[in-house]
Amino acid sequence: MIAVEILSPDVAGAYAHLTFPALRHLVTAPPRDREMVFVGVAVEDEPVAFAFGMGGPERQFEMVSLYVQSFYRGRGLRGALTEVLEKAFAARGYGLGVHFFTVDAEDQAYAHFLLKAGWSQPILRQAVCKTDLAHAYQTPWLTRAHIPENSTIRPWSEISAAEREALRARKVVDPDFYPDLLDPFHFEADCHDATSLALLQDGAVVGWVLTHVLDERTLRWTCSYVTETLQGKGHILPLWWEVAKRQKRHTKLDHFIYTTPVDKPRMLRFALRRMRPWLLSLGYACVTTKPLVP
Repeated sequence: MIAVEILSPDVAGAYAHLTFPALRHLVTAPPRDREMVFVGVAVEDEPVAFAFGMGGPERQFEMVSLYVQSFYRGRGLRGALTEVLEKAFAARGYGLGVHFFTVDAEDQAYAHFLLKAGWSQPILRQAVCKTDLAHAYQTPWLTRAHIPENSTIRPWSEISAAEREALRARKVVDPDFYPDLLDPFHFEADCHDATSLALLQDGAVVGWVLTHVLDERTLRWTCSYVTETLQGKGHILPLWWEVAKRQKRHTKLDHFIYTTPVDKPRMLRFALRRMRPWLLSLGYACVTTKPLVP
């Protein structure tokens, strides 16, 4: 009989490979200021399924990760893992579960599973685009992009203090100059220097792409934006093309991933209509919640 067990932090480390690389530090070195619950399944002492959650403010917890190896799917393990995890947090006084996940545009099975398990209708947050440099170098509208007149592209790390302050000041005067979700100053920590770039027009910063290494093959284009007045002119394209060229020149990462907010219609339409033929996959980042019953 296969049983789901609550794991101690020491034991949970052996299950870390069953979550995303970017999340493994939460398993191998759990944060001391958060309540963590790890649950897993082992067959003949070999980990085959794993889930974990993290306590948050206002007695809410986040189900951070849920994974079952392919051979063991279809046996109810995914449902058993979530049930044990939910009950563990309910017993600790938490009243609401939150789960952020990405579902493939062509396969919503995971979203259907969550609905069946009592989680709320998912709310779409972002389109998640995954591709590689080989596809990027075959994309006609990307490779033909050129830097507009009166514009330059420069590494983000080389933006001067005065240019940074001018960008912040313009945001104060015009809060809609760029969305808070794509504020470059929120994403510059630990960004990949060689591929994090800024677009300047007449000496002012009007666009940026900030990148981070996601795993051994993938660069995440974390924050990508040009101001509203430039979006219809395609000024983001030479910025993207320069990032792609620098990724190929300066790294061994052949894949990249980027997201588009669903509340930015122009950006979303471009992703769904122009980008999609050149992607390896398209998904949607979603959030769902579930009230817990003690």
